[in-house]
Amino acid sequence: MDKQLEHTGNKKDGRDRYLADSVIRSQAFQNAELLLLETSNEFKNTDKTKKYFNHHKERLRCLSMLNYIADKHKYPKLSIFLKLKVFFAHAAGYSLNIWTLKFRYNNEKNEGFFEMYKEKKLKLFERYEDKEDMLPKLMKFSWALRSMLEESIGVLNEVEESYVSRRKGVGYLKVASALMNELVDSSIIKLTQKRHSKSMAKEDPFSSSEDSS
Repeated sequence: MDKQLEHTGNKKDGRDRYLADSVIRSQAFQNAELLLLETSNEFKNTDKTKKYFNHHKERLRCLSMLNYIADKHKYPKLSIFLKLKVFFAHAAGYSLNIWTLKFRYNNEKNEGFFEMYKEKKLKLFERYEDKEDMLPKLMKFSWALRSMLEESIGVLNEVEESYVSRRKGVGYLKVASALMNELVDSSIIKLTQKRHSKSMAKEDPFSSSEDSS
């Protein structure tokens, strides 16, 4: 996140950063962030203001995650980078949602865009008596999340290998094709809860495609 703020000239001090409640990074790939966790209020709190604000805030941070990876790997094949996903886990109300963000490319229009959709949803039970129903669902959800992260790490490895291989022909590539960080170049703006939370409360989180569960 710091690197992207510096790139856009928006970093002034620590207040310009988007802080998540927790982050999973890959040390093998220059500490690239793969998963964010954001918890909106306490369990059962259904207030939409903080929930929706946090969703849009972390969506912007997910954009910076893809930007960071593209900055560090400028020359991989586009077809490989298109497989890469980053994730945002959002706990709010009675549920835990996993959102996915990935980069897409429209060959006809010759331009890129970002697609975000809900990958998984886990309904959280309140009563202790529901533990027998809750535990299997939690285990299934956790294993699915682990599988998604492992898949993204595998794609990161492909991105790295493609980058190293194609970097040797960098002189040719600069002429023949755009650099990855030029294609994956989103503007990162700073939202603040004080200024933007009320307006964000009207913007219901949505998916680019049909939700999964």
